[in-house]
Amino acid sequence: MKIFYMINNPYTFPNPYISTILDGMKHQYDDVVFGYGFELFLSDDIFQFDVIHIHWPDAIVSYYSGTNIVETFRNRLLELKKRNVCIIVTCHNFQPHYCDNPLCEVCYSIVYGLSDVMIHLGKYSKVVMEKKYPQTKHILIYHHTYDAIYSLKDRDDSLKKLKLNPHKRYILCFGEFRDEEERELVDIVAKHFYKNNIEILAPRYFELIKRRNIIVTFWNWLKIKTKELLRPGLHIYGWYISDEMLPFFYAASDVSLIQRKKILNSGSLPMGFFMSKVVVGPDVGNVGELLKETGNPTFSIDSFNSLINALEKAFALYASGKGEENKQIANRLFLTSVICAKLHKVYEDACRCRI
Repeated sequence: MKIFYMINNPYTFPNPYISTILDGMKHQYDDVVFGYGFELFLSDDIFQFDVIHIHWPDAIVSYYSGTNIVETFRNRLLELKKRNVCIIVTCHNFQPHYCDNPLCEVCYSIVYGLSDVMIHLGKYSKVVMEKKYPQTKHILIYHHTYDAIYSLKDRDDSLKKLKLNPHKRYILCFGEFRDEEERELVDIVAKHFYKNNIEILAPRYFELIKRRNIIVTFWNWLKIKTKELLRPGLHIYGWYISDEMLPFFYAASDVSLIQRKKILNSGSLPMGFFMSKVVVGPDVGNVGELLKETGNPTFSIDSFNSLINALEKAFALYASGKGEENKQIANRLFLTSVICAKLHKVYEDACRCRI
């Protein structure tokens, strides 16, 4: 089976979602050959593949400017379908978040309208998209954990490594902060819980300027320290957290908070489960549905009291062993090997249809 992923080099991509899937598939199966890269997608060699798997439909816009790329993209997918190549898309979002480029939204419409198979990371999106695209085959395959690259760390060692007070408790807000509304949400949490000896770890609270310049470096440092001074109990680290450091943040924390208001899926959910944490998230999309199914707290995005109540409930659940229960759920449903087996079956079925 020859499977093409419509993404440039996934091994240099900040998000390990694709690279860990590719490595997992290669480890478990010897009948799959993968390709990737936009240059390959636009060359004639693309017609040698059995499956085109698209994750972020608008990714191509980031690499090629001009309106012609959208029409070129559409025509290429239509030509692939004529040659009986299966188009698979994973529904990470209904549409791009916090994006003002209209071409990106058009790309989503094109891919969703032309896909033969749509993979969903939760039941909520599967129900919604089955109604909107009844001609497409819809399949549920959860977001995998990154168990192949991360391991659990000792809490005491992690607190020392991060220079944190062992007498305090911590809420982890992982991932990039995409908009000011997410920072405002975390500010509210930090202000409320500081008096309760609970503090916030928000590694990527700011999207800082990345430049090897002493003035820029000082400005970044000053921006972080000023915010931490104005909002006690908020720990900001500034840069992308390395794979080596990520487990220490989870081990030091008690609760994982998904700080999104606009969301469908989140890798922080299976990761929090894998790291034996109680996860709190908005009652929105697949995130809200899966958290409620597994007995983890959710909050209304329009209610401050709802958010605070959910976090207080999370600490009580963590004290009663809910984190370990979440770990068992992750091992049963979200491990990379489990997800790769399901995905391999999808590829097999797609290739049979092509013969």
